[in-house]
Amino acid sequence: MKMRTAGEIFSTLRSIGVEEYRAVIASNAAYLSGRQAKLFVETTWQLFGEISYAQQIELFKRSYLEKKNYAKYFYVKTATAKPNAPSWDDLDQKIKDVLVDIFYQGTRYPASLVEAALAGRTALIKFIREDPALMRYEPSRQRIRYLQ
Repeated sequence: MKMRTAGEIFSTLRSIGVEEYRAVIASNAAYLSGRQAKLFVETTWQLFGEISYAQQIELFKRSYLEKKNYAKYFYVKTATAKPNAPSWDDLDQKIKDVLVDIFYQGTRYPASLVEAALAGRTALIKFIREDPALMRYEPSRQRIRYLQ
């Protein structure tokens, strides 16, 4: 929630059918991250309860689309300055999938990530291997295996 306003949290939850009082509770998590977010969840989860499976899927779809669009925007912005760079639509599908997945997970180096993607699968694999934060999740994400 660290990048979301209270209003955004509230309206998103209401739009997927979460009751108003629960959306108000969740909106208090605006801009929280790390330990603060963890503490918020630990102290409010019983009051808030759980959202339905269908609501979870809808939230995932929305957040994934948001990150996919951001990854595309960042790629296009960077690729435009590179001669012979493929358009987003012509980009190797596996590279595109991994780019979106990393943007979804979060990256500290988006420009370097896109540069690696532009250089091809081998460079993107090298980028992943050299980033401890990405390697931490590699056993479950298996991005390197997917790119090989």
